[in-house]
Amino acid sequence: MIITFKQMPTNININNISGATPFNVYLCDEFNITCVYIDTVPSSSLPYVFQVPSIMEGQISFNIKVVDNNGCISVSNIILGPPPSPTPTPTNTVTPTITPTNTTTPTITPTNTTTPTLTPTNTVTPTITPTNTTTPTLTPTNTTTPTNTVTPTITMTPTNTVTPTITMTPTSTPPNPNCYYYDVTISGIDLAASTGNTSNPNNTVLVSYTDCFGSPVITSYTVAGTYFNDICADDTQLITVSYYQDDLGYITITSFVTQQGSCP
Repeated sequence: MIITFKQMPTNININNISGATPFNVYLCDEFNITCVYIDTVPSSSLPYVFQVPSIMEGQISFNIKVVDNNGCISVSNIILGPPPSPTPTPTNTVTPTITPTNTTTPTITPTNTTTPTLTPTNTVTPTITPTNTTTPTLTPTNTTTPTNTVTPTITMTPTNTVTPTITMTPTSTPPNPNCYYYDVTISGIDLAASTGNTSNPNNTVLVSYTDCFGSPVITSYTVAGTYFNDICADDTQLITVSYYQDDLGYITITSFVTQQGSCP
């Protein structure tokens, strides 16, 4: 007998959050290197259930980071147990043999069931590359026809004809349906922590994302505040907010991005 299992999506349930409502909820890996914005949740929506993003499926340990309306941060660690293995089902066969001496010899043959192996499937996200084609055509024609006679009368008949023709044929790529504007919130705490660097900028928070054309972009911020609709990013790719301290990279604690409406 063969038993197979199918990898199901992982749901996380938040029963209660203390603090000032509403709350910004992020899901991070166990080392707080990668954090994904989940949603802004008011206390009236608790308990709140969300699905682990596909880019973080397969992990068993997560940190849930919650930032309340006053900027207070709490981090909770959760560990998911492995899926249960099926219980082997033995089949016992008893074959008694009766001899004239009344001696019974039973034979027991167990049958063990093999435990199946789970194979995860990774999905590759395609990269969209724009193609712009410009075809200029410039055709100048200069003609000078002088006519000199023996008489003192000199007649110059220049004819200058310039015929430029410029043809622009742009080929545009359809807009990326996964692109959204994001508000960027920069905290003075993170700016102050960015010090001691020699090969990286001090007092700077960096936002790394992928634009609508599939190109990686890093935007730096040196002044605290909220920048509305400041970046246009592909939400299927990871967005990280970080800074450097002593030339070591750190994920920010109080600086973050918030998704808004779609963008070109």
